[in-house]
Amino acid sequence: MKKFFRRAASRSAKRKGTDSEEDSFNTTDNGQVVNVSPKKDSKKGQSCSYESDQSIINIDSRGEEPEDMTYPEVTGVGAENVSRENRLAERKRNREREREEEKKRQNSIPKGRQRSKYKTYILSDAVFEVESRFEIKEIIGHGAYGVVCSATDLRSSQLVAVKKVENIFEHRSLSKRTLRELKLIRCFFHENIMSVERVMRPSTEQYSNIYIVSELMETDLACVIRSPQELTDEHCQFFIYQVLRGLKYMHSANVMHRDLKPRNLLVNSNCDLKICDFGLARVDDPGQRDKAVMSNYIATRWYRAPEVILNRKPYTKAVDLWSVGCILAELIGRKPLFPGRDSFHQISLIISIIGSPDVDKCKDFVTALPKQPKVPFSRVYPNGNPLAYDLLDKLLQFEPSDRYTVEEALSHPYLEELHCVEDEPLCDTLDPTEFFFDHVRLPKEELKNLITREILNNYKEDTYVCKDEEQTFGDGFYEQMMSSLPKSKSGKHVRRKSF
Repeated sequence: MKKFFRRAASRSAKRKGTDSEEDSFNTTDNGQVVNVSPKKDSKKGQSCSYESDQSIINIDSRGEEPEDMTYPEVTGVGAENVSRENRLAERKRNREREREEEKKRQNSIPKGRQRSKYKTYILSDAVFEVESRFEIKEIIGHGAYGVVCSATDLRSSQLVAVKKVENIFEHRSLSKRTLRELKLIRCFFHENIMSVERVMRPSTEQYSNIYIVSELMETDLACVIRSPQELTDEHCQFFIYQVLRGLKYMHSANVMHRDLKPRNLLVNSNCDLKICDFGLARVDDPGQRDKAVMSNYIATRWYRAPEVILNRKPYTKAVDLWSVGCILAELIGRKPLFPGRDSFHQISLIISIIGSPDVDKCKDFVTALPKQPKVPFSRVYPNGNPLAYDLLDKLLQFEPSDRYTVEEALSHPYLEELHCVEDEPLCDTLDPTEFFFDHVRLPKEELKNLITREILNNYKEDTYVCKDEEQTFGDGFYEQMMSSLPKSKSGKHVRRKSF
């Protein structure tokens, strides 16, 4: 029963790690600077390196420089004629100044401890600058907003996943997404929700990426569905039960996930399932529904509820139950139920299966479509479980008010053998004021301050004990960073225990 998960995970790891197999790793004797140089064609030129305090910056011999290379601002007469030598000299002075600042920061930490150093790994086209306690292995996943690598925690010798969220201050929407996810993962502790062990503190004040450390899962549900291995009805029941169990915990906190799909459901070979990726989640505050800005570009189109496609506002937690129905259908049929090419095609496919909706509750272009009868799911999936057909019918209702809630879905006879109310914990309702940034337009600088404060308030500075002495430690450099931030508008945050 478990063998196909191992095979699917192995194939997924091979496919996602193909690029990284061509990379070479070189570590200095003290282990603080790591240069992972990809193979280069000799015709295109060789790469050389300039060593800095924390990393090695690769510059191509043809004169191409990294995109993040910055030059000092020069003003006045003749500024446009400043030579390249002057700019290089200025960068050298900046590096010397950074070394002096680093010494001051190290001296601010009590005797007996040192602030963690950082290593830089270059894997294919991804650069990871992480705390030295983590040893990056290979890329295991790509996304629209970052890259995920497997790594080893050298202190505990455990495998972990390190997610790099890139350029979080480039767009205001990405900053909000990052801040929202950081707040939610701090509050959620559930067996079927991905747990986050640590968010690495920024190594400099001018940072643009963050690194989130979580437990490492073997594969995702999309890889399992696409694998040639058999999926029994017991598999489908157990997977859907775990999705609904995690969703019950989230909905009890008035949180909508809004992006449930097989790619965001991580699984292990023992069939454990965890929900991940909360960047598009929202707190469903009934008092703010009329003011909330709800985008219709949320979940992947194939798993989007009709009210989202039709831009009905406000929508509710029922959008997650529609996605669960689509996932259950995909588990049974081993392919997406509504693979629409665009919004119009998506609605057409939905109506062709569940039938035409009530004319009074639809938009004009929906009523203009030919009226179609409902197709029984027993005809769509001839070899399925009749109880699964009934649950699909209850979840895939065009009207959100007719759709099952998560509690009703868990009580359905299809999940009778797994359902246990006492073993389905709830979450405390989250304070909506923590997410005030979803209802107002904040400048990028203010969003950066909120993200910085969220990390510094809830994740301790990573330090290590010197060999000769052992004392308690303080935050040092990060206390200085915190003192430079404006006071929080959302009140005091809950401090999370660091591992």
